[in-house]
Amino acid sequence: MSEKILYSIGEVAKIKNISVKTLRYYHDIGLLIPIKINKESGYRYYSSSQLILIDMIQIAKKTNASLKSIKEMISAFSVNQVLEFIKDRQKAIEEKQKEIFEIKKVLSHLNNSLLFSEETQRHQGIQYRNYEKRYAFITPLKEDNKEAESLTYTNAFQYLEQLGISTTYVTGTMFEGQILYERLRPKAIFHLIQKSDFKENNPNFIVLEAGTYVTLTYESHASEEALTIIKNFIEEKGYQVKNMLEIDLIDDLTQFESYTSNIQVLIV
Repeated sequence: MSEKILYSIGEVAKIKNISVKTLRYYHDIGLLIPIKINKESGYRYYSSSQLILIDMIQIAKKTNASLKSIKEMISAFSVNQVLEFIKDRQKAIEEKQKEIFEIKKVLSHLNNSLLFSEETQRHQGIQYRNYEKRYAFITPLKEDNKEAESLTYTNAFQYLEQLGISTTYVTGTMFEGQILYERLRPKAIFHLIQKSDFKENNPNFIVLEAGTYVTLTYESHASEEALTIIKNFIEEKGYQVKNMLEIDLIDDLTQFESYTSNIQVLIV
């Protein structure tokens, strides 16, 4: 019978894309002891079974298993032990994938919100924008004051968190009635959400109608002027108003006294 195939430490390093220094460290701490050490040269040799152990060590490290748990697993090496290890690591990976998915979702929402804010602020004056259906979570405004509005934003964020829904960072105020021709009446605070997060038969989840919106971006100190400009434009064109949104844009994250908003008026 031919001798068992062994691999030198250099060969193992190349096969497993791991440094010789790391393999020596594993040996020094008793984590992975070479199956054979040449007494004269000191060369280390590993068996094919130990290549499997290296895979397991690398997986364990990448899934945040402790060196102690890895050593215990190797010292009590058995098929059942390995199967239990694999099951445990699969669970850890699934949890990590879930976490990464949530991180990617938040980053995507933030990216889209920043791009929307940047693109919206780049255009000056009256604009026509065509929007598909948008999905939103709303909290009605019962009091016309800033404290109540702030509380509503807070409640909305908390409720969405409880439902496991991450905000798209696009928020604002909805207005009711023929608001350009009478006193503005804030109806609700809204948060745009993904279609997949929309909850049927829940009155706090609504669909924003698709259509053509007349829009205007303005600084907070010029809100009255902006309303006058868009009101005159709509009257001149003879449009009828269906509803109005005021969307908060992301600009200077350190500035609280002034802000930028975008009026969106759905016309027919």
